[in-house]
Amino acid sequence: MSSTVIGLVFNFNTSTKKLVNELFRPEAQAQNDTATTTVTVRNAAPTITIKPAEVFAAGLGSTSTTPVNIGASIGFSVTADDMEDNSYYLIVCTSTTATAGVAGAAPTCSGGVANTLCVSGLTGDTIQATCTYGSTVGANETKDWYAFACDNHATEADCSPYSQGSAVGVDATSSPMYINHAPVFTTGSTTVDFRQAGNNPFTFTATTTDTDTLGGFDVIQYDVCSTNSWATTTGCAAATVCSATSTISGGTAVVSCQATTTIPTVDKAYHYWGFVKDWHALAASSGNAVDRTYTVINTAPVVSSVVVNGGNPFTPNMKNSATTTIHITATVSDDNSCSDLTQATSTLYLSNVVGLQNCTADNDNCYQILSASCTQSACGGSTTTKDALYDCTAGIAFHSIPTDASANNSHVAENWLGAVAGKDEGVATVATSTIGQELATVQAIAVTELAIPYNTIKGGQDSGAYNATTTVINYGNCPINSQVSGTDMTGPAIIPILNQKYDLAPATYASLTNVASAVPTTLDINAPKPTTSVINIQAGIYWGINIPAGTLSGNYAGTNAFDSIIDGSVSW
Repeated sequence: MSSTVIGLVFNFNTSTKKLVNELFRPEAQAQNDTATTTVTVRNAAPTITIKPAEVFAAGLGSTSTTPVNIGASIGFSVTADDMEDNSYYLIVCTSTTATAGVAGAAPTCSGGVANTLCVSGLTGDTIQATCTYGSTVGANETKDWYAFACDNHATEADCSPYSQGSAVGVDATSSPMYINHAPVFTTGSTTVDFRQAGNNPFTFTATTTDTDTLGGFDVIQYDVCSTNSWATTTGCAAATVCSATSTISGGTAVVSCQATTTIPTVDKAYHYWGFVKDWHALAASSGNAVDRTYTVINTAPVVSSVVVNGGNPFTPNMKNSATTTIHITATVSDDNSCSDLTQATSTLYLSNVVGLQNCTADNDNCYQILSASCTQSACGGSTTTKDALYDCTAGIAFHSIPTDASANNSHVAENWLGAVAGKDEGVATVATSTIGQELATVQAIAVTELAIPYNTIKGGQDSGAYNATTTVINYGNCPINSQVSGTDMTGPAIIPILNQKYDLAPATYASLTNVASAVPTTLDINAPKPTTSVINIQAGIYWGINIPAGTLSGNYAGTNAFDSIIDGSVSW
């Protein structure tokens, strides 16, 4: 810009003569004249038209209750107008002054990089400029910031006065910036440990520190995870063992949570990883993801549903026959899973035997069944199933004590019970059948000799002092007598059965007291119940015969029969 000044111009000299001459010269008359002025106008800095603002977390600015997490990003924006339509930069500093760049370069904060939060790219006039503070740091909970708009004038670039937003210290998008600091996970442990599976809670405890106080003391969350995988927003990637929260008090928080295990759970040490975050979803700066353990201890198995012989009475086979196999079945359950079971044993026993299931093995009244005779099913080593079925077998002897209502049976008030002991790695548990089963009476005899040889006798004579012998053995499990019967001997003629006599001791024919008959006749042999298979319970029967006079000579043969009956006159 320039202007013209109009007026009189006077030139003075110290010479009087010269002054007079000049004043009175005819051409020295007053007239208008001009003078030229100059000024240089500098480039003006951009004018901020929309106040700078900080933005993070879905368009929100930081406050004492919604701070930006340390290490996270926060954005800044501003809109500026430049009179010469120059493009401009946004620069955000922690210092109160900024210097424009040379030859269109980006501006700098006083104090350099240490005081620079962010610088935008070159932005067109009146267009919003943005920049991002990429990693918030600072020991304090607040950080003052100062934003400048600096143009890119080629020779006279300049920066606007700083602005701290629309309402400093009041509006969320204005200075200062609020910074949340991470808690410190100081210790973590299983404070209640070594629990059985099921409703027996473990307690997991963490101690944390946090120095932030603006907006109230932080709330700390403790997550206990089954794997070393966790995110601040979603928590445990796999199973969450438990979670809890606690408010910082005096800079320290002790937070605990409890968890129980399901049934079944294998008894062993289980690994877990603890993670701490504050209420702004900021993970602990140290201490997270430390491998710790809690231990599920052994639980004794439980035996149930013990059943003898499928719930049915049973009958032993007679002496010298294959033994009768009796099954005792049971369900054995273990809260540590059926895979924890190592074996089962069993007992088949008379209900009044001394010691009951702990009785001394005796084939009369007590069968101790070893684990080799007990087979497991319905488990297959599963760790997710608690129940296993066991089937224990015993081959019972012929002389096992009967308990049915046979005549004069002194054991009729008893029955046979079963017991099963299930064992895991350290503990055995026993259960017995609640319903006993009856063992049937077996009455049986066997005659050792295949024939009763009377040898050679003349007609009209008897066997005299010679006795043919039969040995009767008790093959059952009760005291017996024998019923004897026979048939006539036939040959060239008939020798009636009544011509044969017998007794329990050797004697002459004339002295034998029992006359054979076609009708079974009881002979009181008094054979008691056997108690062992080693010693035979037997009786000898001595025979004689009389050959009627006139009996035709030749070979004669017949059959004598021996049947067993219970000896009801003696106690069993």
